Amino acid sequence: MLLRYNRARSGSPILDGLSSPTGEPMRTCLLIAAVLFLPTPAPAAQARPATSATPAESLLVSAEWLKARRADPDIVLLHVGMGHDTTRRDLIPGSVGWDYMDITLHAGAVSTELPPIDSLRSLIEAAGISNSNRVVIYSYNPVMAARAFVTLEVAGHERLHVLDGGAVSWKAAGGPVVANAERPRARGRFVPRLRTDVVVDADWLRARLEDPAVTLIDTRTLEEYTGTGDRRGIPSAGHLAGARHLVWEEMFRSREDPRLKPKHEILAMYHERGATDGKTVVTYCYIGYRASISYFVARYLGFDAKFYDGSYQDWSLRQLPLVAGEKPR
Repeated sequence: MLLRYNRARSGSPILDGLSSPTGEPMRTCLLIAAVLFLPTPAPAAQARPATSATPAESLLVSAEWLKARRADPDIVLLHVGMGHDTTRRDLIPGSVGWDYMDITLHAGAVSTELPPIDSLRSLIEAAGISNSNRVVIYSYNPVMAARAFVTLEVAGHERLHVLDGGAVSWKAAGGPVVANAERPRARGRFVPRLRTDVVVDADWLRARLEDPAVTLIDTRTLEEYTGTGDRRGIPSAGHLAGARHLVWEEMFRSREDPRLKPKHEILAMYHERGATDGKTVVTYCYIGYRASISYFVARYLGFDAKFYDGSYQDWSLRQLPLVAGEKPR
């Protein structure tokens, strides 16, 4: 049965099964149709609690770690790019490619949302990924890699890693590269276990803006956070009440060395913003793109992390209260 998208009910297309909201790219609709006609479809998605998530200490891996394990047939190397960059660039040998645009969709007026779970299942299986595989995600853009991590985690994959520094650190470590991605050895078989505990919506946040056990992280520019400027012509009236500001680029060493800073330094950044042991960290940005990084890092640091996919765009479209200036409240 096709289930209609209903933002008021769930806040995210991924929670609504086989929906096809207004503005959804045609390729996503085709992928959904393809799932319906698979000769042996995988079982339906099952919701599950957070207790079986990937251990936080294993989420980030180095180029040296990967060099020692690249020949492992259990590992799927997933490169995330956009357009031709997805499959035609200096890539780690054996990589399969994901186009970033295939793991996002328009949901009404909200421009970047996670696709429905059955569409994701088709994308995951087409990349040769099964539940048992260890997936190492990388990109030339750390935000795209982090967004793919969020996508796979929400779908319920439990063996996920992000390559620290992506393809840049791989080449810097002397790793070989090839010009094109490869076709998967075989189609994967993936049984989704939907992580309903990861993605939150505006109603969830409104009920917790005064909750001292929740730390809200805004990953936009300072001008967007304060409401004193805009980004690429998109205005901002400020931030959600109580949100602390953390520019995602601050967590990386440099443009030339796009690895995360040492763990203790990043942990100090989160502590300075009120994220301490036992607190839930919720991340947002403008459309849920940059917040993918702060979500991944919160997971890497061991926090109970949640992701507001609709982010500022969804909040402002609902005409919910915002705070201007540099103070959280």
